[in-house]
Amino acid sequence: MAQQPQKIPLLPPSEENPRNSEGSFIRLKDGRLLFVYSHFYGGAADHGAAYLAGRYSEDGGRTWGDSGQ
Repeated sequence: MAQQPQKIPLLPPSEENPRNSEGSFIRLKDGRLLFVYSHFYGGAADHGAAYLAGRYSEDGGRTWGDSGQ
């Protein structure tokens, strides 16, 4: 029987970070997963200020490190 996907609350919004958006995953040569996404800090609108941020997982996506730029 195949494992069912699990939801992990990875990027909850906050007052300083009202929205996170589009992202992509890639498996790195060392086996870690990298998730790169749009981190909004200048409002939640599509034209709000944002930067690309990334998080790494060393256990196949079960846990993730802190956000980094």
